[in-house]
Amino acid sequence: MNHQELSARDKRFTWGRLAGTCALLAVAAMGAADTITTTDGKVLEGSIDKMTLKQQLVTIRTSSGSLSIPQGKIAKIVQESEATNSLRVADQHLALGKYQDAANEYRKALQADPSLAAAKEGLAKAEAALNQLATDQQEADKAGSLETLKKVKELISEKKFTEAINLLRGSKLSSDPTVQKEYQELVADGSHLYAVYLVDKQDPARAVEMLQLSLKLNPDNEDARKLLVELWGNDPTKLDKVAAELKKSKSPKDQLKLADTYFRQKKYEDALRIYVKYSGNPADLPAEISDRIRRTFELVQSEFAMRSDWDKAIATYELYMNFNPEADPVPLARYQCKKQAAATDMSDADAVAMLGHFVQEHGFADHARKIYAKALELNPNQAVAKEGLQRLADAQLAQLSALVQDGQYTLVSIAANDIVRDYAALPDVVKSAQNIQATGAKMQAKEVADKGKQAQAWGRRGDEYYSQAQSYIGYMTSSDVNKNVRVFSPKQEAVKYLGMAIQAWQSALQLDPSLGDPISMDLNNKLAQANGLYTQLTWSKPPYMPRYEMQ
Repeated sequence: MNHQELSARDKRFTWGRLAGTCALLAVAAMGAADTITTTDGKVLEGSIDKMTLKQQLVTIRTSSGSLSIPQGKIAKIVQESEATNSLRVADQHLALGKYQDAANEYRKALQADPSLAAAKEGLAKAEAALNQLATDQQEADKAGSLETLKKVKELISEKKFTEAINLLRGSKLSSDPTVQKEYQELVADGSHLYAVYLVDKQDPARAVEMLQLSLKLNPDNEDARKLLVELWGNDPTKLDKVAAELKKSKSPKDQLKLADTYFRQKKYEDALRIYVKYSGNPADLPAEISDRIRRTFELVQSEFAMRSDWDKAIATYELYMNFNPEADPVPLARYQCKKQAAATDMSDADAVAMLGHFVQEHGFADHARKIYAKALELNPNQAVAKEGLQRLADAQLAQLSALVQDGQYTLVSIAANDIVRDYAALPDVVKSAQNIQATGAKMQAKEVADKGKQAQAWGRRGDEYYSQAQSYIGYMTSSDVNKNVRVFSPKQEAVKYLGMAIQAWQSALQLDPSLGDPISMDLNNKLAQANGLYTQLTWSKPPYMPRYEMQ
């Protein structure tokens, strides 16, 4: 090893005298090293920091630390290579257990001499020792953290929530995954339990905060979600938050609650999608839920109808009919006709005539008649319209003849006048109606000769009408429905025959008031019953079941 000796009187070290003294540490010799001999004869061994040679102080790094010596106090310097100096200091640090300092010095030695085997071996030992220290510290931190969490859990079980919170806040927990997982689970469960405690203490606001924290850490905590929804449920301003929480749940029960929430928000389409998905068998649903679903169906399809979105109105009502087999088919037929009308060029006689045929096929004879008349206004020779109108006229003429045969002369007169008015475009039909009306008038005049007989005939006819109305009322609640009939309303038929019965009995009483006596035909009592039923059946429909008449 080459050594360089420098005399205090050497021209390269012309230093001024500096005041003060230097505290010196003697380091046991461990082979070659930089040495500084002071003017008072003391020797320091270590590694001289070369960066300080041009300054007023010379710094030497020893195993006990770094010392800075005034240049005026130095008598002689003996300096080794940088690699050797760093290696020697590193070995001293390693022997004293200063593993980080040792590693730093070994790295300096390797920077100066990358091939220095002793430095490589020493660095490996220092790093291994550091890793072991870190591992030991991590295990100690983990054990301490788990013990802390155990104490927190005990405090929570004793409902000492404030103490548990303070203990957690004052503890620095390990970053170990096991500790962090247990910590998250503990805070999630503890927040839920604390919320329950706060609810009991009439502090719902803080309870909501705790429940939100619990669900943030554990979104699958359905009990916490249920309690949070209950706390928010009575506040209409929190419906958005309730919906947001229920969306996160996979429970069918919570999904139905979400549908109910949408219903309260008047988001009927969103509610309906969930109801259809989760309602299952309607027969198994509670009455309240079943009614809510029916109401939602009706509101949604009615809303589509108001917007003239006939495709959606039809699709929704078809779903409704699947849900409720007793649903009235008339609205569906009406929506189908509305859709067809929306797609029809009302200035084209042929298209209008085909619309009339479509409407007639769907059971709306009166509307079909008006549409056929419109087509004939555009083209008086339109064949489909003329044929369709003739079919309708023939059907009404047949009904008119039946009324004559049944002796319903008052109704004959009314119906004949309607035919004359509605089928003015068909002269032959008008003439036939007038002839039938005349025949009825003659027959009525003949029967009037016997006023009492006529009155009793009216009374019996009223009984027959009333009996027919009762059979239709029974049909309204029957499950035996002919599926081949596209549109049939037993309710409308019942109303019609009740009206005819009332009119017949009133005619009988006009001819012979004694028929109202209980010992006679008891028509007064029968009229009272019939009027009551008529009022019930013709009462305006509930607001959630709007009906749309054809225009």
